[in-house]
Amino acid sequence: MRSFLFRHLRMPFVRDVATLQVGTFAIMGMQLVSSIIIARLMGPRLLGLYALTFTIIGTVGMLTDLGQNYSVTTLLPEAYGRKSPEEVAGVMRYFLRVALFWVYPVTLLLLVATPFVIRFFSPENDIAFWVQLGLLTLFCLPIHDLLSLTLQGARKIIPLTVVDIVWNALDICLPLLMLFWNVSVTALVLGRVASAIVKAVLSPLLWRYYLKGDSMLPSIPSLRGSSSSMHQGFTLGLWIAADKQMGKLAGYVPTYLLGLLGSATAIGQFRVLISYINIAFMFSGNVGRLMSSVLPYLYAKNTKNMTWAFWKGNIANMLLTFVILIPLMLLGNTGLTFLYGPAFALPRATYLLMLIAGIDGITVGFGSYYRIHHALAFAITSQIFAVTCGIIVWLTTFRSLPAIVAVILYHITNTLSSKVSHFINMWIIERRTRHIAQISESIVDPVTTDVGA
Repeated sequence: MRSFLFRHLRMPFVRDVATLQVGTFAIMGMQLVSSIIIARLMGPRLLGLYALTFTIIGTVGMLTDLGQNYSVTTLLPEAYGRKSPEEVAGVMRYFLRVALFWVYPVTLLLLVATPFVIRFFSPENDIAFWVQLGLLTLFCLPIHDLLSLTLQGARKIIPLTVVDIVWNALDICLPLLMLFWNVSVTALVLGRVASAIVKAVLSPLLWRYYLKGDSMLPSIPSLRGSSSSMHQGFTLGLWIAADKQMGKLAGYVPTYLLGLLGSATAIGQFRVLISYINIAFMFSGNVGRLMSSVLPYLYAKNTKNMTWAFWKGNIANMLLTFVILIPLMLLGNTGLTFLYGPAFALPRATYLLMLIAGIDGITVGFGSYYRIHHALAFAITSQIFAVTCGIIVWLTTFRSLPAIVAVILYHITNTLSSKVSHFINMWIIERRTRHIAQISESIVDPVTTDVGA
């Protein structure tokens, strides 16, 4: 057993996950304490309004996302794998141009237009003001995202871990400080804005400290030239954005459904339940992040190694998720109310149903798989199919069941149907890949015949 552990710890991928996970444990500890304090201070209703505010920000913020982050996550490791400084410069040039010519103009438009739309539908509360305030964070995103994406693409894992801890500490501590000053949604949103500004200010300093000596990275003046990666990154980014936005919408749907037929209190209860369950997914973020960098690199080197690493990482992550999730669900309201307070107690059936959510742990590398095989249309189809199935189940149950139980049924149906669709897609993709390989072999090594002898 000991030799098995040491052998796996010597593997670069496992070692990188372990390094990132050290930071994740610290981050999750801070997030757990923060969520408990916020839930107990604000109660379900104010927490629900806060969740609804950032759900709206996330929804309209999709318009700023052309998939540039995911394109960089895919293209930058490939450029590093080929040891091509020109390709690295092209990828970074693409990211900066999308930020300048799309993200910032669209954010300005949203800042002006979104509050008018919200006030038309909901004039009686301050959500329009909170959303307008929260949209300011979008101006800072490209600045600190570029630092994290570059560290990830360059496989500088220890600096990436440090930056993650610093960013999350700011995201947690500044809103909490504002909340202690004034228990309100406005204070929490102001804390998020302050955190985004501080991260944007620190990013150039951390870039100079961690990346200045990297010979693969271009100088700032060289980024003014033309970009051969612009078209490739833009096309790939649009497909990735469509896939990721469908995934985000699937996650936002429960909040909107509860807002329509439930209440802000029900939204707060649901968000706390998701926070409680996310403890079980503590490994998923880092495994998925590294797979998005490692799989394209392995695919460029050896396709079989990529396939083996893909399934090994996904299955191991799912098993780890269930090991943590099962005790959490068995504790049920005992664990939930101990952490967050009795106002967040839920029916017992919700915990049995949410056990099924553990199979989401197997999907951490699916996005990278689709991107590598240029099959994002399949991923988008799976998302649409899963959301449709979930809404059908919700429509048949919301009249006869409590609002939060109907929404949990939507969530579980979405989870199950998406997995069925994903595995069908992968079977089709593998068949297509084998067929293309057979055709390529027949062209390279044609069969000789007696014709013309």
